[in-house]
Amino acid sequence: MTALGGMEAQRDLPVALASIEGRRTLFRQHVLRAGAFALRYSREHRHDGEALDRQRDNILQAMDACSRYAGAWAVVVDVALTIHDYMERRGYWEVWEQYLELAVEASRRLGNAPAEGKLLNHLGAIRRHRGQRESVVALHERALQIFQGLQDDAGIVRSRLLLGHQWWLRGRWDRAREHFEAALPIAERAGAEADLAHLYAGMSHTHSSRGEWEKVLEWSRRAGPIAERLGDTALLAQVHNDMGYACWQLGRWTEARRLFGQAMDCAERGGDQVGLAIACNNLAALLLNQGEWEPALALLKRELGIVEPMGDLYLLAHAYDDMGEAYRQAGQPEPAWHHLKQSAEIKRQLDDLSGQADTAHHLGQLCADQGEHERAVAYYRQALELRERQGSESEGAAVLVSLAGALYQLRADEMRAVADRARALAERLGCCDLLARLLWLEAEAARSAGRP
Repeated sequence: MTALGGMEAQRDLPVALASIEGRRTLFRQHVLRAGAFALRYSREHRHDGEALDRQRDNILQAMDACSRYAGAWAVVVDVALTIHDYMERRGYWEVWEQYLELAVEASRRLGNAPAEGKLLNHLGAIRRHRGQRESVVALHERALQIFQGLQDDAGIVRSRLLLGHQWWLRGRWDRAREHFEAALPIAERAGAEADLAHLYAGMSHTHSSRGEWEKVLEWSRRAGPIAERLGDTALLAQVHNDMGYACWQLGRWTEARRLFGQAMDCAERGGDQVGLAIACNNLAALLLNQGEWEPALALLKRELGIVEPMGDLYLLAHAYDDMGEAYRQAGQPEPAWHHLKQSAEIKRQLDDLSGQADTAHHLGQLCADQGEHERAVAYYRQALELRERQGSESEGAAVLVSLAGALYQLRADEMRAVADRARALAERLGCCDLLARLLWLEAEAARSAGRP
């Protein structure tokens, strides 16, 4: 009876389930329906972070299933292109890297070169966040080759923009400027507002590296209105951050604090974790410069709470650096040393020359605080050599002033020679704060020597 019942049940099965192939077909149809839902939902809610939060795991599962079981390459590609901005803004970089790799492979199976170029650029951006510097350049260069072959101006501009950002992060400012300047006329001819705004922001960075703060403000003022008109809160946060840093360097500290606050508001409004972390870091650095180490430390702890889960090595290194400086100002050398050494190691891995120079300078200041003046001199010389390699005169002048201060405790003749170099550079650049520090140092040296 049992066997007979089983046979009857088998005969009652729908035809589609009566064979392995039929079951496979039904399963594939189920996967395709899930993929279609994922794509439709992603498109409908691409600018709604909270809605995407609710379905994120289902969307990713649908991408994986479409790739693994249904060969639905077009769905994988289209979903990846649709939700990339959301995944990047939210900081889901480790998991998203794997899905972008799936999407790149899917685009190649389709022979969809434009999609492959876009996805390679997206993958490069994610790997940049994760500190994989060598593969980042290779990915963007491959994307640039694809778009040049297609004569796709928008793709060329985007690839050069991303290459510029990567070289800027590594302190190769001449290479960054080369890519930004090559992309600008193409974007201007095409009237591509979004790309133009990002390029204007990129150009402001290249002037920042040279200490040309009025030029930073000029380029940022060109980028800001476009970002506001397009509702690009992430770019607007970046522009406010850039302008705030320039105002700080120009001595307009009240305006700088206001702009950093606006950057935080924009980033929070748009769910931009990276922009929020940068704003926290910038405002903390300004407060440290004003000797307000307690509120600065609170901001830096908030920043670490953002960047540590994301794994953004660049932001993490700079947070550790400023944490070290905060502890130094608080008179706590042990945690200061710990954080600065962490920062130095990450920046070395990232090949971040500018960042390495910053940390070497701060390590020198920490040694000087502890009376280890020869060790401080060694760190200052390391920072100076890195600044000279970059051609960063304003930052180099600051290091020279610190070096003169350490040499004051050791070798007066050498101190005067370094102070003369620092004064000539600071006068040419109009760095009033550095000139004031030099005057104080020279007055101390004269007093010690018994001169009026």
